[in-house]
Amino acid sequence: MSTKISNFEDLSKIKNQFSENEKKYKYVVQICSGAGCVSSGCGEVKEAFIQELEKYALKDKVKINLTGCIGACDVGPALIIQPDDIFYCNLKVKDIQVIVKRHLVKGIIVEDLCYFDKAAGKYIQKFSEIDFFKRQQKNVLKNCGKINYDSMEEYIANDGYFALSKVLKN
Repeated sequence: MSTKISNFEDLSKIKNQFSENEKKYKYVVQICSGAGCVSSGCGEVKEAFIQELEKYALKDKVKINLTGCIGACDVGPALIIQPDDIFYCNLKVKDIQVIVKRHLVKGIIVEDLCYFDKAAGKYIQKFSEIDFFKRQQKNVLKNCGKINYDSMEEYIANDGYFALSKVLKN
């Protein structure tokens, strides 16, 4: 980011521009890039996603975000497809072809690649419906696993630095 930020208005401008740009995407694929997912192959999953999106001419409609840890290290590589909130885990490179073709092209969730709740004995498709996560309230790291960890614009679009701006102004 090469834009100089001098005041609250600059932050608001960046936030609005980012939000406007995001409207072009039908889906955002949030690939967990925490240590557990890195060690289990999330880099290869990302590369496979890029190839499949090119194959179906979806690169301009689907955004790939590398995120911080989403908190499910034991089921990595993992990703969440937004706005559907679908959580795919224990992924292999070969699974990406299926996810892109069925979920992103045809709108069909690939349930057998979603999280399997052993206690309930069933697949849970939505990340927000997994018992372990639905009772948590993240405060300090509320955006971890939800935004691209390498994008200052995305951080600002999610109200990053606005509290600091207010403190410095007042």
